[in-house]
Amino acid sequence: AAVFEACLTWIYTGSVQVQESLLTELFQAAARLQILTLLEQTELLLTRRIKPANSIAMWLLGDALTRVNLREAAHLTILRTFSELSSTDDFLTLPVACMESLLVHDRLMAQSEEAVFQSFQRWYAAKSPPPSHNELCRLLALVRWPLMDPTFVEQHVNRDPMLRSHVDVTMILATAFQKALFGLKPNSRGIHELEFRFSSAFDTNGMLYAIATRGGKREYRNPHDSQDVVVTTSGLAVRRQRELPCEEGFFVEHSAGDSSSVHNYTVDRIGSWMAVDLGTGRALRPDHYCLRSDGMDLAKLRNWVLEGSNDGTQWDELKTHAADDTLSSRPFSTGAWAINASNRAFRHFRIRTTGHCSSGMHFLACFGIELYGSATFRGDGIL
Repeated sequence: AAVFEACLTWIYTGSVQVQESLLTELFQAAARLQILTLLEQTELLLTRRIKPANSIAMWLLGDALTRVNLREAAHLTILRTFSELSSTDDFLTLPVACMESLLVHDRLMAQSEEAVFQSFQRWYAAKSPPPSHNELCRLLALVRWPLMDPTFVEQHVNRDPMLRSHVDVTMILATAFQKALFGLKPNSRGIHELEFRFSSAFDTNGMLYAIATRGGKREYRNPHDSQDVVVTTSGLAVRRQRELPCEEGFFVEHSAGDSSSVHNYTVDRIGSWMAVDLGTGRALRPDHYCLRSDGMDLAKLRNWVLEGSNDGTQWDELKTHAADDTLSSRPFSTGAWAINASNRAFRHFRIRTTGHCSSGMHFLACFGIELYGSATFRGDGIL
């Protein structure tokens, strides 16, 4: 009665207040009665309230009512918290199609492929009636067998009655390992995608800042000093004794120094460079980047390129600067630029001089870089 009354109130007034405990029922009623505006609003509210504990229920609800936003939001939550959810009773209620959509996904977060298989075993044992033979083969083909430890395969996979009883299943495993033998090993699971949207130079939206704070889970630490990224250079200058020494980590420092004695520049050499390796399992499709000069009022970058690489050896030019005077003569001046990388993703980024700086020499003076765009995090690279 309360839900029906709420629907009538919405139809006549365009707004309604209900207890949160009735939100799911109101959503279902709006779907049955095709009250589209109420359906959209309740779906939005339910989507905002998705958490691991209710994600499976919300996924099944969204799927049953063909509400894409609710279903996809719940699906992402399940993928991120699979290790936690796979031990719950709700996990055992998943239909075959839902299990298939999990196993196929690169973004499934699990401790290991062995853990994925053990979760599948638990789910399969609880199904009554069990999945059909064709469904079983389809699901098992999505398990990434070559990622498992050989000892686990020998002691657990090869002795599993579910697998030993079907010739077709045995062929699935044999085919997977044969492909891996010829270099077609499946991707590791646990791909997480994040957008780092540029707002202003050295805001807190960049990828390096996210790595340095572990996605906001800790206080900022220079990511090179914490060994979360690795900075290399063509060779830093040796400073005078009274001044602070140049340091590789300064290249990825987020905030400017508080003293003009904080300098960071390379040896005066044609083609000087500074580079950052984002680390294993991380790649960025860049669309913006920014730089900060060091504490000097000279040796500002004027001619340089931004380059990207996936192996640190072969480099692609992403942005060319010629007689670019964006970095002003004041200490710690900043500049930001858009990049057209043609949707290519890179693990390594470097700036390399192609001509003289503002002082007419070939120093590369830089006290900070930040990168923006669409990033993927895989395995150990996840924040």
